[in-house]
Amino acid sequence: MVNDGQEVRILGDRVRYFRKLRGMSQSKLAEGICTQATISLVEKRNKVPSMKILVRIVRRLGVEMTDVVVEPQNTVQIALNRAISAIRQRQPQQAAQELEVLEDETDLRTVDDHKRFYYVRGMIELIGNHKPEEAIFYFNRVLQLFAGEDADVYAVMAVLGLALAYADMDNLQRTRIYVTEALTLLQDIHREGDTFLDSALLIRWYICKALFQLGDHKEVLERTEDAINLAVDNERLFLLDEFYALRARCLVQLRAENTTEAYTVAISLASVNQNHDLAASLQAEIAS
Repeated sequence: MVNDGQEVRILGDRVRYFRKLRGMSQSKLAEGICTQATISLVEKRNKVPSMKILVRIVRRLGVEMTDVVVEPQNTVQIALNRAISAIRQRQPQQAAQELEVLEDETDLRTVDDHKRFYYVRGMIELIGNHKPEEAIFYFNRVLQLFAGEDADVYAVMAVLGLALAYADMDNLQRTRIYVTEALTLLQDIHREGDTFLDSALLIRWYICKALFQLGDHKEVLERTEDAINLAVDNERLFLLDEFYALRARCLVQLRAENTTEAYTVAISLASVNQNHDLAASLQAEIAS
């Protein structure tokens, strides 16, 4: 709980998880924000002195508020928030485990619950099980929920999920169609505040990945540069390694001269973000 009259439950174990994921000690996380004892209080007893401190802790961890707080006794929201967080951290199997607490889809109470559930299921199939056909089924389920309604971030991410799924199936014509559709939808999405920031970075990553598979390397370079600036300006490490990795790979495709330096930066950031698979992949690319 917090002392500002806000009825939320702090998930101390999630704060500890993200802190360790970032390779931070309690004292490092607390630096300039609060005391180490306060961080210990958050992690062990799910308490924080004020919402202001909690906001600053969340910002330093580079996550969203919904990753570490939840309404009391709402197990559905806890499961969905954790599953969404796992997908953002590129951990599809962890996301699948988080969804196991839901006995079936009847546990989902709102349209937003269904949007998030189908989106996560789609990403689990796409990046976890490598089954793009199954992923397409779930992403289309997300989009069916928007019939007659304005799009939101999950509509954009579902469309981009379709783009990536069709790219995996070598259907690049459909990939380009869905990338164009996502860019159009994105113009009408409300995109203010920290809550949207990580989603904005994730959307930009999906766009860049799809464009890379389409061979639009110059456009990917421009978009990764914009995404890197957005992350750095907001002191976010989230996906910074992935953007630098895409940048390095584009430079190789464009036969640029400074590719080794670009790979070195990407590998360093992958290590900081504990993204060992990406670091190993980049090392192998340099050696080849």
